[in-house]
Amino acid sequence: MEQSDSLSSELNNTRQNEPDINMKISQIKKPQICKSQHLIVGQAKFAYIIPLIVCTGTSVFLDTTGTNMALPFMQKEFSVSESLIQWTLTINYLAQASLSIPIAKLSEKIGQIQMLYILTSIQCALSVAHYFIKNFPLFLVIRFFTGAVQSGSTVCRLSLIRKLSPPGKAQQYLQYQTIVFSVVAMVIPLIAGITIDYDWRLLYPICAILCFLTLLVLIPYSNPESPKQKFKFDYLGCIILFVAIGTLDLAFTVISTYHYIAMGILLLISALFFFIFVKVEKKAQDPVFPLFLMKNPVSDYMIMNVLCLYIQTGFMYFLPQTLTFYGKSSTSAGAVQMVCAIGMIVISAFVPSLSKKVLNKTIMAWSAAVDIIVLLLCVIFAQNMYAFIILCIIYQLVFTFFNNILFPLILLSVPPQFSSQMSAVPPTTRTLSQGLTMCAVSMIQQLSYNGLKEGENDKVAWGNALRINISVFVLFQILCLIVLLLRTGHTRAEGGKKKFNAQKVRELKVNEEAGILLKEMR
Repeated sequence: MEQSDSLSSELNNTRQNEPDINMKISQIKKPQICKSQHLIVGQAKFAYIIPLIVCTGTSVFLDTTGTNMALPFMQKEFSVSESLIQWTLTINYLAQASLSIPIAKLSEKIGQIQMLYILTSIQCALSVAHYFIKNFPLFLVIRFFTGAVQSGSTVCRLSLIRKLSPPGKAQQYLQYQTIVFSVVAMVIPLIAGITIDYDWRLLYPICAILCFLTLLVLIPYSNPESPKQKFKFDYLGCIILFVAIGTLDLAFTVISTYHYIAMGILLLISALFFFIFVKVEKKAQDPVFPLFLMKNPVSDYMIMNVLCLYIQTGFMYFLPQTLTFYGKSSTSAGAVQMVCAIGMIVISAFVPSLSKKVLNKTIMAWSAAVDIIVLLLCVIFAQNMYAFIILCIIYQLVFTFFNNILFPLILLSVPPQFSSQMSAVPPTTRTLSQGLTMCAVSMIQQLSYNGLKEGENDKVAWGNALRINISVFVLFQILCLIVLLLRTGHTRAEGGKKKFNAQKVRELKVNEEAGILLKEMR
């Protein structure tokens, strides 16, 4: 924990003449009174942040992972199709994609800690409500509001960790957070599987208990000081983005019912609202999505993130579905994910050391190339349960190298004064990709079953659904590798690494005099 990794060093080298925004505040305001001396802004010790990371992350992770694993059981209880039941997750992701950035900005005004108190209290109440609701449309409404508060909790935590971390250690603290989440991911799927085998609805009271524990963990924290700024909530941007994403997701669901005219209309509406959204956000005082940050290299990092998350979400959907299809228990699905998580912990701990010696781009390129091979093998062995599960695990492990480099690059690729906007961008793009993926893969799955000929085994339809979806995954992984090789470059902190080329440095730079963000490509 005493040495920052290469990307943290980059921030120090490229921004050594740019005073940290929190340091500016401390110079013009009296020192902040903190409840705990171990949680002072810019001086916090990571060990004291772990309880907050565990409680906030576990409640969200158990909710989304448990809901995904419980989809086959929910489908039976609510008596709906595959393309409809996945909306219990899609509508959750839709809320997160629409509201994460506005909530991040609101938290800058009232403080991340106060915002976490509010959001966690609401999430606790909503988790209890999940247990009692038997009506499917009403259940979807609750899932929407749950997604909204979960997105807020995530962006508040990311912004808070960056503020609490000592100078030059933000990257390191974010990587430590990834390791903590990997440990949590090791046990949560197994707990979720055991709970689902007993009663899937019990997942949500457990989430409520975790939310209550989060409220207790927040007590030692004080609100970090933030610069006084006027805040105008971009209601119009939120509504337009919600309609654009919602109609796009709904179009894939409509395809499974063979209503192609309705699908075409929904796609046109979605395209129109995305176009309007871009126009509105360029003129908005406080835009929902920071389009001005979407320049190379950030824009290309985001493209790769969306493509890879589509694949990740697809595997997240198919893993429990595959085991359930072959008659295995939810506990088995949880055990498989636990094995995968153990491997990810080991890799996550190894990546920081590897990234100090090897170029980030090289690590990511090899990871993407190997995953392409693994995906091709998945297409071949789609109807072999054991081979498919093993390949799923291998893909997740190899992807860990890629993700542990990419995620911090996204968050720390902009100047500190834009950290609150940037902290909400990964959750927004993640949830946008996840929602779209759930609709697309379930649509292909249902169409495969609808096209099953009389006398054919269900395994034929299941194998076809897997092969078609994984073929799409292969295409996206190849596109990701192409973007990586042709559009991204090196970072300044990698100057001491072998094969570093200063002409290939890609970064965003602030023009202090003009007050705008510029792209510098060397």
